[in-house]
Amino acid sequence: MINPLLQRSQAHRPGGAKPQRAFKDVHPCIGCNSCGMNGPCVFKDDFEFVRKHITDADMVVFATPMYYFGMSAQLKAVIDRFYAVNGQIHRPKKAALILTYADNSPEKEGVIINHYTVLLNYLGWQDAGQIIAAGVWQAGAVNHTDYPRQAYELGKSL
Repeated sequence: MINPLLQRSQAHRPGGAKPQRAFKDVHPCIGCNSCGMNGPCVFKDDFEFVRKHITDADMVVFATPMYYFGMSAQLKAVIDRFYAVNGQIHRPKKAALILTYADNSPEKEGVIINHYTVLLNYLGWQDAGQIIAAGVWQAGAVNHTDYPRQAYELGKSL
């Protein structure tokens, strides 16, 4: 689902980093505070890709499937590691949420939307849009829905 958004937004504003690269190997934050909320992390892993791009980014897209009523562990690990760049990312940015899940119950998506909203409020970021793709379970099922077009349109609006 992220590809249609990136396709359109990069056509308009080239140079965006592809977030999928960040999730190769991101160790969870252990709260050791070695970074002091604004310094190097004790873990040298693929979060370095995020660190390099998030500070200057105008826009951050959070894309995740719902796994057992929460966001993916991979995305959660990246968000938790924001702690190490906390002092650098409290500046106005836009953000978007793309969520896919198998169920059709809006109450189940609420936990992830609430986490996203609280995170944006804390960071001072502005929500640029949300695509909540309910009812897509099997890999590729989303491609047979209107959601990719919605992602493309969101990318066009950025």
